[in-house]
Amino acid sequence: MLTYKIFYGIITAAWMLIRKIYFKRYAITHKEALKNTNPVREIQLVKLVRWSITLSSAIWLFTPWLNFAQLNITAILRIAGIHIGAASAILFYYVHEVLSDNWSPILQIRQQHELITDGPYKLLRHPMYTAMLLWVIANFLISSNWMVGAVQLLSVIILLVVRLPEEERMMEEAFPQRYKLYKLKTYRLVPYIY
Repeated sequence: MLTYKIFYGIITAAWMLIRKIYFKRYAITHKEALKNTNPVREIQLVKLVRWSITLSSAIWLFTPWLNFAQLNITAILRIAGIHIGAASAILFYYVHEVLSDNWSPILQIRQQHELITDGPYKLLRHPMYTAMLLWVIANFLISSNWMVGAVQLLSVIILLVVRLPEEERMMEEAFPQRYKLYKLKTYRLVPYIY
């Protein structure tokens, strides 16, 4: 169990470090934002995901409170979870790198905003959300805890249901023809499926 907790902690720390680095960068460059879409709602959505993942992770890592929700998942699946978690962190970092100054924690179109179609965006319109989904799947498999999995997955699903349509609408308004063509050549979240 300790080994799984160590890997879970390392992957979570990697995600937090990546986000912290890019959030600092965003804080410097965000001043020229042109349009926010309901920033209060956006901030609440970000907090929901952050706190659901942080609290469920901390409780599972450092207390016995979620022991009642432990499942008997095989070591092979838990090790697969470690690999999925590592891949999700790499994808998360890569997406931030490709987005560069176009990334923001809330939905917004900024001055000189670009439509990114390189890297993971060649195949997926929302690879950062794909990375998030992979991360929560990894967290569930590594922890082998249905409560951790349910809480984290539910928060990310809420984020996706609220954000995805709005984000695509904003991009269509900002890049009317280009985004419509881009949508025809890409998948939303899951390569070759959706």
